[in-house]
Amino acid sequence: MDLPELKQFLDELTPSELDEYAKACGTSAAYLAQLKGGHRRASTKLARKLVDESRGRLRLASVRPDVWGQAQLA
Repeated sequence: MDLPELKQFLDELTPSELDEYAKACGTSAAYLAQLKGGHRRASTKLARKLVDESRGRLRLASVRPDVWGQAQLA
């Protein structure tokens, strides 16, 4: 699953910011890399945490479009 908004957000973080973000979300930077690469899919609970901790940079539909719908991305 291609998640361009999530990928861009994660790519803009420095390694230390990425580690802090992952910790705040209750996961690891390695797991975030798997999400970014489309190898894993965030649970709905993790998706909400990713959005909350992004401080408005991510939307639920951009992290889990299969749950919250592509229409919200437009």
